[in-house]
Amino acid sequence: MNAQAQPTTGLAGEATHWYDRNGTPAYEIEGKNGKLRPVTLRDARVLQLVPGFSTIARQEYKPALEIWKINQALMAALTLPQISGETLAEFKGRCELDMEAQSKAARERGTNLHAAMEAWYQFGTVGDGYKAYVMPVVAWLQEHVPDAPWVTEKSFSHPLGYGGKTDLYAKGVALVDFKFKDFSDPKDVRGYDEHEMQLHAYAHGLWETAGSCRLINLFISSTVPGLIVPVEWPWNSDSLLAFCHLLKLWQLRKGYTPEWGK
Repeated sequence: MNAQAQPTTGLAGEATHWYDRNGTPAYEIEGKNGKLRPVTLRDARVLQLVPGFSTIARQEYKPALEIWKINQALMAALTLPQISGETLAEFKGRCELDMEAQSKAARERGTNLHAAMEAWYQFGTVGDGYKAYVMPVVAWLQEHVPDAPWVTEKSFSHPLGYGGKTDLYAKGVALVDFKFKDFSDPKDVRGYDEHEMQLHAYAHGLWETAGSCRLINLFISSTVPGLIVPVEWPWNSDSLLAFCHLLKLWQLRKGYTPEWGK
């Protein structure tokens, strides 16, 4: 790779998101073969990019996520018919493929709905297939955060050495993060420490101070149109402190702390 090559916004990989000092997403870079590829830690060292929140949060064990993965694996094993003459290794491989297919389908639904929400707030348009999901969210926000000067997909970098990209942001008013999930019962949805930590990290990265804006998660069903579960977080200095510790852990483990002053 040409060390001077400039990364592009490109497509965000599932593993790691990177941002330059201006807060611009840096997801892809031109490889030796002339084709775009995901930015790596090695690239980040050369270009002094900073990691996104999800990269940092991955340092912490997430019991709920692990239980979900186990359940997905069990469901695949219980529902897939075993083929006559198939070895256990072959059956295991098919189960893994089925599990990944289910996860991929859920991710794609969330990605498409997220894009539809972004399109509405950027251009005021939404495809017919997504109106039933998007417009209830728009109505909820207008009722509970009326006339907010929303900016969509606001990205940032912070001198602590991290970056991020918000879903909706109105400076000094509210910071909103969408979570698209497959659920039909509101009782099945709750906010976790990571959700609270993400909003605090984003608020800090955008130079908001304690109490200066509202921190809101909107859990949006990707299977039941119009089903929304809002969670508004109180300002909590311990949540930001926890993130800062995870950030320092990531920097120590990777041996990389961006030199912000250079």
